[in-house]
Amino acid sequence: MVYTTFAIVATNLLLLLFLTTSGSNDYTSSVQIREGEASHYQQSVEDFTGKTHEIALKTASSAVINHTLRQGEGIQDGEETLEALLINGTSDEIDRLFRYASLNKWREDVSESAEDRGYTLSIKFNKRSLDDSFLSMTGNLTSRIELEAPQTSSRFNKTVRYENQVSLVGLEDTMLFSRSDETYRNKYRRCSFRKPAEKITDGTVSNQGATFGKATRNKDSGNKEEKILVTDGEPNSSRANAYAGTVASSNEDPEYKNTKYIFGAETADIEEGEDLILYRDQVWSSRIRQIINTGCYLKSNVTGETGPGLMERMENKLQAQENETEGLLTIIDKKRLPEELQYPGRSSIGYKYFRSDEGKKIAGLTGNKSFDKNRDGYREDFRLDEQHIEKWNLNTPDGGLTY
Repeated sequence: MVYTTFAIVATNLLLLLFLTTSGSNDYTSSVQIREGEASHYQQSVEDFTGKTHEIALKTASSAVINHTLRQGEGIQDGEETLEALLINGTSDEIDRLFRYASLNKWREDVSESAEDRGYTLSIKFNKRSLDDSFLSMTGNLTSRIELEAPQTSSRFNKTVRYENQVSLVGLEDTMLFSRSDETYRNKYRRCSFRKPAEKITDGTVSNQGATFGKATRNKDSGNKEEKILVTDGEPNSSRANAYAGTVASSNEDPEYKNTKYIFGAETADIEEGEDLILYRDQVWSSRIRQIINTGCYLKSNVTGETGPGLMERMENKLQAQENETEGLLTIIDKKRLPEELQYPGRSSIGYKYFRSDEGKKIAGLTGNKSFDKNRDGYREDFRLDEQHIEKWNLNTPDGGLTY
């Protein structure tokens, strides 16, 4: 009986010990599962923060570019504006809200999701930087992610560094893409020629000011030396009386004081119909019309870049390097844009001659005051209105600038 009773007690103790041990294992397993879930959730937050940074970077870049297109002018500070859009989805210059693609919006949403799961989540965006190139924008972000799971007393702390690069391909870049048939097409390619304008010859006698147009040889001239008439119209002699300037090899007195003239210049190399710029005593051959109609760029001879950086384009700046003697010329076509991006009188193209040994600021195209009293000195933009389209004989078969 005693043995039997002891056996029963011993059996009960063994059973209790087994049950206790089994329950402990179940509890440990449950804790491990919860810790695993929390760790997995923290990893997901880490991954999606990087993806959100990439999306926000692309959205912010696109927002700034569209703003530039709508306003017809660049923003004041590209980096500051991009930073504000990345974090808040809005900025001082761009009041349109892009919060759905901002880092702060992501932080709010994921924190609510974590709270629903019983977690406490903290995300801090610390160091940030932006680096632009010709065809891309690179963003760097350092984020501190802290996750607390009260059910398991577990804490996960991690500092993560992200680097995302956004390609301009597919973005509505103000200087790389033209709008046609509701689709942006990349038409930015290198020009077949080296300079936006090349000096053909110098004269010995000239008046001040500048003009530009097509070369028309004056075949009806009674002079022995043939004249080159720079006309506003098509290159034919019937329009010669509409000329805005004269280039001749003889050193004659000017026949028309109200027009630009350059005498004592070699005219043999000037071709019929050639686009000319008369600037002071210099005769230049212009490639402006070709650049507009083909949508090409001139490569920098110093930096080797194929165009200005993204940040410069957002700010509508085309700046030469300090040691650059000649370089990029960029043309923008903003005329053919979707209706929501068009503002009356805002359609324009932008360009710039970089420094050159002669004619640092070629008048007539860059807004020399003697040519256009409404323009004060050197300009980097050129309004592409109907008057200029007609003046430059741009391709407009369908009523808009085409490439």
